[in-house]
Amino acid sequence: MRPLQVYLDSSDFSTLSNPQALAANPQLPVIRDSLLAFAEAGQVQYRFSGIHVVEITHTTADARAHALRRAEMIERLCGRNAMRHVYNLFVLDGAYVCASKRREGAPTCFPDYAFSNDGEWFPHLGNLGRDLETAMQRDILTVLKEKRVSRHDRRVWNRKLFRNGRPTLEFRELAAANVQEFDDGLEASLPLTERFYREQYGRKLACGEITAEEFAAEAIRGVCDVRNFVGWYIDRLEKGREIVGIFRNIGEDLYRAMQGVRQQLEDFRDRFGGYYMDEKERRAQIAKFLRGQQIHFRRRMLQVALHGDEALLGAWRVSREVWKKTVLDDDSLELPSVGILLDVYTEYAKRVVSLSGKVDTSDWPDIMHAVYVPYVDVFRADTRTAEFIKPIAQKRGYRVVRLLEDLPGEIRNALGERRER
Repeated sequence: MRPLQVYLDSSDFSTLSNPQALAANPQLPVIRDSLLAFAEAGQVQYRFSGIHVVEITHTTADARAHALRRAEMIERLCGRNAMRHVYNLFVLDGAYVCASKRREGAPTCFPDYAFSNDGEWFPHLGNLGRDLETAMQRDILTVLKEKRVSRHDRRVWNRKLFRNGRPTLEFRELAAANVQEFDDGLEASLPLTERFYREQYGRKLACGEITAEEFAAEAIRGVCDVRNFVGWYIDRLEKGREIVGIFRNIGEDLYRAMQGVRQQLEDFRDRFGGYYMDEKERRAQIAKFLRGQQIHFRRRMLQVALHGDEALLGAWRVSREVWKKTVLDDDSLELPSVGILLDVYTEYAKRVVSLSGKVDTSDWPDIMHAVYVPYVDVFRADTRTAEFIKPIAQKRGYRVVRLLEDLPGEIRNALGERRER
């Protein structure tokens, strides 16, 4: 039987790794040790996501020690047990629906496709090898262009250095002579591991001793290692902000959407101020408006996800056209990840984006965490977030825990219920 799957709140990693908090509250070390004991006994797997990583890296260089302690706590509790990136899940949920319609069924069961046991919390990692070779080719052509080499000669060089899109021996000889510059450029762009340098992956790639895919696999390990990534991020804040910006852009989209909802609600109030529309009719009109917003937001999220992660469909033998027809074009189809997110989005719109409510970009991680509710047995959310996630989750049969001190008991309850079944 699979261990109980538990998704923790970002504040848990912070609280349980904070020496001052642990010293001030004697209950916290007991909670921490209880959670670790569940994992060590093989009863529980704690899962982290890219949203957690973004939240603990949203810091400054002078907070490096605290950020690394939080990363270490993620490592201690979760190991390499991660949740797939949000957009990966949107695509995989749809692929599961499409594949389940075939006679042979889907290649991976629900909710297994939502999990990564290799720590892959970041999107698009699977294409890194191919992207690397494409980037090398592009960079060489850029250098030739800067040196004012003619277009004809650039084509000649391109044919000499790359054949069928792959580096030639002549390219490898050139690269091997400049491998240190190659390594320095990569170090500035990716959080590489000690093993990368110890085993000279840059030289091996340049000399053709390993493939771009093998090289990429080691580069991916450096990203998946949360402590390694956080340390690199803080040392190179500008590049780090560029990378985690992929996640924060989702939050900016949500922020703009919520501001739009608020403005439209205000317009609605001004147009139908109440002197000729009773409360029941006004509520019906608002519900209709919010449903329209849900459909719009659903389509936008799925389009962005498919654009970025279409390559995931290959392993499921689902074509883009089938996915679009079955998933994107059917507004009535509910996917686990998108369904829970839209429900929480609507509740947030009602409660927070009321005419007196406040919209803040800091709200987006709390909402995005809710995507993972359907895939785990126990979901931890902070007090404020739990107010609008918990009622929705409970209606669907999911377990949400509001307080950290209640978590060990809730885990015991969930384990007990499993044994009774």
